[in-house]
Amino acid sequence: MVMAVLLTLPALFFVSQRAHRAETGYSIMRLQRDLGHLRAENARLLSKATALKSPQRIERYATTELGMVPPRLPQLAAITVGPAVAEVAVPPERRGALRLLSEWFGRSEAEAREPTR
Repeated sequence: MVMAVLLTLPALFFVSQRAHRAETGYSIMRLQRDLGHLRAENARLLSKATALKSPQRIERYATTELGMVPPRLPQLAAITVGPAVAEVAVPPERRGALRLLSEWFGRSEAEAREPTR
């Protein structure tokens, strides 16, 4: 009896491995088929979205379905605006402790000039 069990166990293991491989293969094939369908659906939807965004289609829909018309010449107005000038209020200079120390040592915060020769 022990000998029969020892001879049967490897055969059962082999058969179960083959069944698992076949099941995995079928799952991969099904997923690849689904992927192909999803890619085709994605391409179709992108094409439809592009067609729906076209200015010609929007204009046609606005004029036929919504009853809109292009503006007439008297309805258009051009507004000229001069350059905007803004007055900026400069806050008074506050003398902080760091600034007082830097003035005391004879250095300013920033110097943007050519060195003297």
